[in-house]
Amino acid sequence: MARASIIADGNYVLFYAQVSKGEGKGYMTVLRVLRDKLEDPPASWEYLGKDGTWHAGTPRDDAKNVIDQAISEMTVRYHPEQTEWIAISPGPEFPSPYMVARTAETAVGPWSKPKTIFEFPEMKPRTTGYDRETFCYATKEHVEFEHSNLVLTYTCNTMSIPKLMKDMKIYRPQVVVRDVPR
Repeated sequence: MARASIIADGNYVLFYAQVSKGEGKGYMTVLRVLRDKLEDPPASWEYLGKDGTWHAGTPRDDAKNVIDQAISEMTVRYHPEQTEWIAISPGPEFPSPYMVARTAETAVGPWSKPKTIFEFPEMKPRTTGYDRETFCYATKEHVEFEHSNLVLTYTCNTMSIPKLMKDMKIYRPQVVVRDVPR
């Protein structure tokens, strides 16, 4: 169970966790722990069940699928101006050539369908420096920067370890500013 995004929500801290169902398959579910139990979260985990209630322990087969995509790195943040939550992640396929946003009225959904908000130029064949072994991921939103738009980062990597060792420009964060999805 990989934890992809962590947020405070009232008296709880919510953990968006990837439930893997094999290579490239799975979904996101939500766990929570009371803020005053953060010194040892696994001892106090609760997971959201398909029935909409919280259950003690780690996710089992009855865990709710809140986002129908296994995502290793993403962010979920509340946007008071829109009075909604926004989840930022790579697109559903791997490797995905784009970054998507989903919106919801509550921190646990239901989430909208993914909407493309950015295409990774490093993955476009007509871009200077394109390499078919390069892929981008690790999409994050940064609400710590006071900005009226989304301040986002992503990172690219390569399937070729020798290329990664030679080219220090491959594996470093890139910053993008985009409009808040409507």
